[in-house]
Amino acid sequence: MYIIDCGVNKSTIYDSENKTITKICHTDILDLPQKIPQGSLIVSEYAHLGCPRRNLSRSQPFTESQLLKLYDDLKTNKITLKLFPHQSTPRACNYSGLEKSDDNDPKSIWLLLNDFPQISLMNPPKSFDLSKKRINGFRIKQQVNDILNFARRYEYLDESDQNTIFISKYIGEIVERLSNNTKSVFGLTEKSKYKKGERKGSYNLNSINLPQIYSILATLQTPEGDIIKLDNGNIPGWRFISRYVLCMSPFHLKGGVARSNLYYHGLRNWVAKMAADELGLTRKQFIKKRRGGYRDDDGNLVNRFTSAEDSCYLKYRRIYCKAIKELFYEFRKILVENNIVC
Repeated sequence: MYIIDCGVNKSTIYDSENKTITKICHTDILDLPQKIPQGSLIVSEYAHLGCPRRNLSRSQPFTESQLLKLYDDLKTNKITLKLFPHQSTPRACNYSGLEKSDDNDPKSIWLLLNDFPQISLMNPPKSFDLSKKRINGFRIKQQVNDILNFARRYEYLDESDQNTIFISKYIGEIVERLSNNTKSVFGLTEKSKYKKGERKGSYNLNSINLPQIYSILATLQTPEGDIIKLDNGNIPGWRFISRYVLCMSPFHLKGGVARSNLYYHGLRNWVAKMAADELGLTRKQFIKKRRGGYRDDDGNLVNRFTSAEDSCYLKYRRIYCKAIKELFYEFRKILVENNIVC
């Protein structure tokens, strides 16, 4: 495995087999397909070898045509290129314990990948042209951002909001079909029901995880009750929504309001609660930790997950993400059953 990091003027290659560091000019990377052995694996940050250089680029040394030719030459010479999520580089540096530098960063990435082979790596793109899916994704994500920013002003409880009305009307029916994990994720428990009065037994929207529930429905329907559709008139499916609207990928950049609601305000707190209970910690103790830890004022690495904590975190993150998918399908099913969409 060769890890490549592109600096300002030079590129650094870490040879994991020989444990060596080599400095080369950026343009020399284009000759690597003819210089390294067939069957090798090259890993580089997505920002360096996954994105073409634009007018204001600083991290991207190569143009579209140069990258596409590099991809083709690597494939011809049976060399695999995988792209590492650059948002995870700080985690790699903290995990390795090495000071951040051009020489250390590629080694840090290798150490992280060696110990966590399940980390998602991206294949190089086939084209840098915006696909119809991505264009639709940008449009719908902005629409969902606008919906959620407006709904948040009223704490998602505007009485004229068709999404709020929909949730109030159908959530009891939906809960009957949800798994216990999904009920837990979204706070749909017996404690969340009205205990007396005319609404006894129905769900109190103030007692459930309404921002997260609303965020999922907002990928399908507007507050006016209009169905969100692709340019071809079809309602988006889960694969499209998860990738292009909720940005459930380590390679996302601007994730949007829905992702923020679901991950930062939702997943972070639910996983901390579940993992802390399992590990015998307090929620506050667990939520202060990071997978790669972080540096204190003295430069010491602190609050890094142990192996057991990392495994526990991943387990509950998978459950949470599966719950998002399950609720999405239930919302979509009701919209279809009521002939709201075809």
